Amino acid sequence: MVWALSRQAERWPDLDTAPVNTDGLPPRDAAFAHAIYDAALRRWITLEWVLNRHLRQPLSGMKPGARAVLIGGAAQMLLLDRVPVHAAINESVEWAKRHLSGSLAGMVNGVLRNVWRDILTQTSDDRLHSPTRRAEWSGSRFEIPLPDGGCRVLREPLLPEDPHERLRVVTSCPQALYEHWLGTHGEAITRAQAIHLLATPPTVINIAHRRGSLPEQLEALSVPHAQRGSRVWTGPRSELSSLLAKNSDLWVQDSSSSACVLGLAEYAEAARGGKVVDLCAGQGTKTRQLSSVFADATVFASDPDEPRLQTLRHVAATLANVRVVEATEIATQGAGAALVLADVPCSNSGVLARRVEARYRWSLAQLDRLIAVQREILTTAASVVAKGGLVVYSTCSIEREENQQQAAWAAGLGLELVRERAILPEGVPGGPDTSYRDGAYCAVLRRSRT
Repeated sequence: MVWALSRQAERWPDLDTAPVNTDGLPPRDAAFAHAIYDAALRRWITLEWVLNRHLRQPLSGMKPGARAVLIGGAAQMLLLDRVPVHAAINESVEWAKRHLSGSLAGMVNGVLRNVWRDILTQTSDDRLHSPTRRAEWSGSRFEIPLPDGGCRVLREPLLPEDPHERLRVVTSCPQALYEHWLGTHGEAITRAQAIHLLATPPTVINIAHRRGSLPEQLEALSVPHAQRGSRVWTGPRSELSSLLAKNSDLWVQDSSSSACVLGLAEYAEAARGGKVVDLCAGQGTKTRQLSSVFADATVFASDPDEPRLQTLRHVAATLANVRVVEATEIATQGAGAALVLADVPCSNSGVLARRVEARYRWSLAQLDRLIAVQREILTTAASVVAKGGLVVYSTCSIEREENQQQAAWAAGLGLELVRERAILPEGVPGGPDTSYRDGAYCAVLRRSRT
């Protein structure tokens, strides 16, 4: 686990999406390693702030291994329950002795013991009792929020005095992102979105295109989501994998993501016998939806990334009306399409509770680069769609620059806005999984007939 965190520390803030490797570990140990790793990544900024109070130099200036072992140790003490503090410290120190140096191991020991002294406990025997927690987080300087809605209690008001800085730190929200949200969305939405980062996203199954009754396994191991056509998975991941392998008309997809294509059903008749194009098909989730909604059309799906294109070919093998084509061929193969879906690359700011690594690499420079890419894709979509046809532009972002402003910009391509829908993320720590949703945006644009 520490090696995996060390790799992320070396890449910071451009984290990768690779999970921690737990091959060979017993199930219980593997689950524990995943819990530490996930908690550390989700709350890196929180943990870094706490650790920096006890370091002579900022954590960011230390070697990756030292940063990783401190982050992992602090995550166990501050964010996980039922972890004996002496075990968390001792294991961290032993790892540092084996892989760093004696002096760094001593530093790790001292820093983690100081972190432990920051935390309120119910007894003087700190070795045997877990730190104090409260059932509800109030946002005070004494409390570090937990994913279930509770909080870890500190001995003193150690968190930042400024309420914005305190919220940003305890939700592990990068400063550039938080300030951008304040400037574009205002305080209320910024606060809601920062708190949303603490929520644990559920696994949502799209059942809207199911042919026939639901499998008994799904009925038993899931509950209805607030949005019709979706269910929340409550069973083990191993059973989910077997369920999806046996049922090609079921797949994992958040309710906000599925809403875009579901809303296009009224255009199915107009596309009958024609072409529908999925320009940025990725791994084919929306391609499956297009195949179902536009069952009487031919869906041409493509993606510029070769590994994703290979995955797309695998998905399309079970879809009779889908043709997978190279990105260089889409302009000719898809020309004259009745509808073009441009589910473009974006900042992912609507799915940051789910895409943890995306929050840390957010920047204005990245936003500008993405806006340029999105406009290139919109330009391609406008050239492929037939006169009078539709371009559907979608993102998993909540930023106006990537959404409403791009739809307005498309007017210069001869695309007129028919309708648009912006969905803000919903879900708080400890809130019901059945009402959780990601953020998303969808605009339906019509190409002029002239």
